[in-house]
Amino acid sequence: AGLPGSYYTRLFPRQSCHLFHSSFCLHWRSRVPAGLEEGGREYLNEGNIYIAKTTPAGVAELYQRQFQNDMLLFLKLRYEELVLGGQMVLTFLGRKYEDIYNNGYLNHPWGLLARSLQSLVEDGLVKKEKLDSFNLPIYTPSINEVKAVIGQSELFNVSHIKLFESNWDPHDDSQGDDAHNAIQSAINIAKSLRTVFGPLLASHFGESL
Repeated sequence: AGLPGSYYTRLFPRQSCHLFHSSFCLHWRSRVPAGLEEGGREYLNEGNIYIAKTTPAGVAELYQRQFQNDMLLFLKLRYEELVLGGQMVLTFLGRKYEDIYNNGYLNHPWGLLARSLQSLVEDGLVKKEKLDSFNLPIYTPSINEVKAVIGQSELFNVSHIKLFESNWDPHDDSQGDDAHNAIQSAINIAKSLRTVFGPLLASHFGESL
């Protein structure tokens, strides 16, 4: 069965599931990190839409705390829905390095998206305050962060955990970093980003953007 609804709420009857699978969802937070909207300058992620090199430490900590709270809630809810001995298979975006500012290739397209928005600010098409108040409700944890929050929950054991890399171009299954057709690959990546982030951008900046 697949059910609509937020996975930060109960989805299934108590002790009804033998296997729960979540695919490319759990990097999404339940909300923009609590405190980021109403904070002072310490919590202003100026010119960024996610964690970047210039993101204040206080903002990064808010993202980490939101991940921990959301993940603990998710584990508690799924624990109630699984039968005794039930299992979960979870696939979501993470990062290779422990350093929260070293998010590798994940930061690159989001950084390009932020630069695109900055160019609209420079052209007078978007107000700077509007950009500074936009933050993606995403967090990509390291393997150790995932292990730590599962251990903190005291509800599950990790039987297998693995970090694997995938191509940003959803139509390119080749190995390595070289794009066979750079222009078409860029178009494919832009379309996939627009599919995911388009509704978020439209709701914050307006449909005309």
